[in-house]
Amino acid sequence: MLSLMFETEELTPSVKITFSKEASSEELLFIEVLNEILFIQDAHTIAASSLTVDEIKSDDSQLRAICTLSAEPFTDALTVKTEVKAATYSGLKYEIKESEHMLQCILDV
Repeated sequence: MLSLMFETEELTPSVKITFSKEASSEELLFIEVLNEILFIQDAHTIAASSLTVDEIKSDDSQLRAICTLSAEPFTDALTVKTEVKAATYSGLKYEIKESEHMLQCILDV
């Protein structure tokens, strides 16, 4: 999603923001994290270049992801390739292939 919005390899991250999100399944947690990235970018006027999932915890029936977003302050010099409005539940898929978790959804642009 980040590489759809910006040329992430050209960004110089100087800002790190740690956040956490909770959901009842891996698929729902994926959507929650993506939408939180969009919220943080807007609220902090930043361009995110990468996301690190620091930890995923399981408590009772909830999963909790603790993530760190790396970004640079947004300026007029940056070009937005595609404005993503939201991650949606449409086309939501989750599977494990060769011990890698693969998640997919449709983005509202």
